[in-house]
Amino acid sequence: MLRHLIPTGYVPEPFQQLEWIDNRRVGAMTCGHANCMYWVLDANNGRTMQVFQGGFDFIWSHNRRWVARRFVGYLDAPVGTPLEELDHLILNDEWVYPASSADKNAKVRERHQLEQGHYFGPFTWSPHDVWLGFTDTVTPEGDPYVVLVSPAGVVLRDTLPVDVQFDTRVTWTDDEHLNVFAAGRTFTFIVDGPQLRETTLPKN
Repeated sequence: MLRHLIPTGYVPEPFQQLEWIDNRRVGAMTCGHANCMYWVLDANNGRTMQVFQGGFDFIWSHNRRWVARRFVGYLDAPVGTPLEELDHLILNDEWVYPASSADKNAKVRERHQLEQGHYFGPFTWSPHDVWLGFTDTVTPEGDPYVVLVSPAGVVLRDTLPVDVQFDTRVTWTDDEHLNVFAAGRTFTFIVDGPQLRETTLPKN
């Protein structure tokens, strides 16, 4: 045994996830009822380098510069009715999608009325970390989308002609071509300049 790594401010709970981020950093995550805590630890000296408070998943880019997490928010409902959980995307500490749910000037984001809610599929990075891809079902209409977000905060989005499941995943051919398998079919998309465009061949 070389050393103990003890996260700063750690409350003794079992870790749900331990992973090597790179040759120096270790990621440690523990989750409560509503959200998770994720510590970035220095394997050389055991110090806590960074703490991410809140969110789920914590998917690192291949170059380990960016971590994507799904943050759960809430849609206001009339008194006496349940609140509906909604998804938001945070890259590192930046709240980037959907844009309408981010108030970057506020230190504390208060609950507010949103016109639409979002339910995300799993996050996947393109081969060279140009884009983070995922599916998004927008409520109350239930419309499914493919969404790409760059580390710089650029968002591209296109509709899917079929409904998606909670585990529907974007798969990448390269940094500009991607596929989504849903409803027994494979739908293909291409990043075409400033837009995301479907290029699926017509069904025979």
